[in-house]
Amino acid sequence: WQRAGALVRWIVPAGIGISPTPIPRPQAIFAVAPSDSSLRPLLTVQPLAKLLGIEVETRFASDQVDELLQEARGVPGAVLLCWRHQSMPEIAHRLCPDLVPAPQWSQHCFDQAWLFAPAGDTWTMRQLAQQLLPGDSGQSHA
Repeated sequence: WQRAGALVRWIVPAGIGISPTPIPRPQAIFAVAPSDSSLRPLLTVQPLAKLLGIEVETRFASDQVDELLQEARGVPGAVLLCWRHQSMPEIAHRLCPDLVPAPQWSQHCFDQAWLFAPAGDTWTMRQLAQQLLPGDSGQSHA
């Protein structure tokens, strides 16, 4: 809950004179379909979705990466995906197939974000350190 609340202000800062956000404000939010064992992705983005007045789309399962990305690409503007750790490398590979080495996401990592941006006919990827809570890593990777 602490991270979910902190992510709101990381993406949508409150106040005057706040520095630019590290990622664009999402026009759509996708979270992997909840399972009996985990609601974490949905719970992580619900506070942000509520603030932005966006319904979180949860109809795609972990293994429906192609369907997810096809729908996400149809959204005008930025899209936020909150997914399971084990599916993140596949999402990165689908968007940036030429990345070497292939990006990995540790199952114990909750303080990073991957930012994908279109660059002509391809995509670029940056790993961002959130640095939102005590103990978060300060390491961002290109």
